[in-house]
Amino acid sequence: MCWDLTGECYHMIIIALAASSINLLIPKIIARSIDSFSANSFKAGIVITEFLVAASGIFIFTFLQGILQTFTAERVAKDLRNKLANKISHQSYSYILKTSPAKLLTT
Repeated sequence: MCWDLTGECYHMIIIALAASSINLLIPKIIARSIDSFSANSFKAGIVITEFLVAASGIFIFTFLQGILQTFTAERVAKDLRNKLANKISHQSYSYILKTSPAKLLTT
């Protein structure tokens, strides 16, 4: 089960790093804006465009990360349910009747 999710884990790490990298661009945009304002060459349109591109990138990568995390969590839950159902199906009916649910889940 763990090895089946390796690809998804790597994708989640890459997407999280991409979103974090874009977050690191925001201070650079602000620094360039301050420098250009000090040099009397400030262009608001460029700064707004850079912020919109950065915000869009952050949104896209965060959205993709959420989708991938949900997909991976659902796969893990499905695998656990299948393993549990398989394990319980191999028990005798009388054992299931006399055993508590907590015991069935941990045995």
